[in-house]
Amino acid sequence: MLRTQIYLSEAERQGSQALALRSSRSQSALIREAIDAFLQQQGRLGWLRQARGLWAERIDLPDWSARRGTGSVHGGSGAMTRRSASPAVGG
Repeated sequence: MLRTQIYLSEAERQGSQALALRSSRSQSALIREAIDAFLQQQGRLGWLRQARGLWAERIDLPDWSARRGTGSVHGGSGAMTRRSASPAVGG
């Protein structure tokens, strides 16, 4: 483990100190847990972003927007149709 320094606002310092006392953990442990959770969330979001539109061109799947009566994949906004994986130009 490597040592590093961070700057916290007074509210962040007080909040992390209070949470550390309530949870019987150190502020350092809480900060490491928060960073780990953030990095894990960003990793999942990255995978989801990469997978977006992956099945857009498949013709063997039901047209869910038609079943919902929305006319588009994104709740009727018209931004993206079932057969188009990229947003419509101009809106």
